[in-house]
Amino acid sequence: MREATVATVDSWVNYSSEFREGIGRNTEHEALKYAALMGSACNISLADLARSSDLDYQSLWWVANNYFNDENLRSANTKLVNFHHKQWLSGYWGNGTLSSSDGQRFPTSGNIRNAKAVTKYFGYGRGVTFYSYVSDQYSQYGGKVIATTERDATYVLDEALANETDLEIMEHTTDTHGYTDLLFALFNLVGKQLISRLRDLWSQRLCKIKSSTNTEYNELAYPPLKFTGTVNIDYLKKNAHELQRVSASLQTGTVTASLLMSKLQSYPRQNNLMYVLLSYGQLEKTIFICNYLLIPPLRKKVSRQLNKGEQLHNLKLFLRFGGDGFIRKLKGDAQSRGTTSDRSKYECSDQYCFGLEYHLYSRNSKRTQK
Repeated sequence: MREATVATVDSWVNYSSEFREGIGRNTEHEALKYAALMGSACNISLADLARSSDLDYQSLWWVANNYFNDENLRSANTKLVNFHHKQWLSGYWGNGTLSSSDGQRFPTSGNIRNAKAVTKYFGYGRGVTFYSYVSDQYSQYGGKVIATTERDATYVLDEALANETDLEIMEHTTDTHGYTDLLFALFNLVGKQLISRLRDLWSQRLCKIKSSTNTEYNELAYPPLKFTGTVNIDYLKKNAHELQRVSASLQTGTVTASLLMSKLQSYPRQNNLMYVLLSYGQLEKTIFICNYLLIPPLRKKVSRQLNKGEQLHNLKLFLRFGGDGFIRKLKGDAQSRGTTSDRSKYECSDQYCFGLEYHLYSRNSKRTQK
């Protein structure tokens, strides 16, 4: 059934054309690609897949290692997300401008390079985190495997900037693990907005604007909340060129957001750029918290989008039933191979079939009324 779904969606989208390899050696490559992709998405090893079918293990291994790589899988998933975005039913869930990201932890078995021991999640074993990016239309446009000991916020902006789909992501939401003051600043600098669901909102530090050259800033009216900090607007204006440099570097792809954040946070002493970004981020976070407290629809939008991400996590658990839930692949690209694109295929299949059934039902209803 699953392999039939994989092939059916391919007949609509032709995503398998992105799995390119120089020399074709076997006329059964199409069926082998479907089987290998399905097995990887369901966490079934190629050896187990070959034993449970009439497919040759060596052929499966050759296809999986020659057709599937990060670039091909990303291109295939882009096709699936674009097809999903064009379906009329997607518009009922959202317009494709809002997304969320969250991590899901899986235990590992064997000597996995990026697996870490965290007793809270894995007991006495090790594991990795699958970090997924989900749009408000339930499509997953990105994902990566990270170490469980790393904070999610470091990688939040990466896929939002590297997005190659037709989705125009303008707002992004996370939970508490996916935010920092620095991230609020970076999102604003690239023309996007971070709207996070923050834990212990009462303890967050709110900042007022102060200026020694323009007294109008000191006389601004504020909502009846507890403001305990200040941001020197004169200092931000003086270092505006630094903010512009960071914005240009991120938007042109000169540096990734995760690399920039890691470098800035690794300095033993806070440098000038880090101080400017933190001040700017504190100002952006203050504006967001005020809106979050005073606008109930904003709170509902954030919670609704994060729930969509949790529902995608449940689908991931349902699909990855093989291997007793343990990740046994050594490399990061092999760990994430097929998971994103296979979930997108099932979403496209369900939505496309539902749309066809709806149109047939509407047509039959009109005929019955006549």
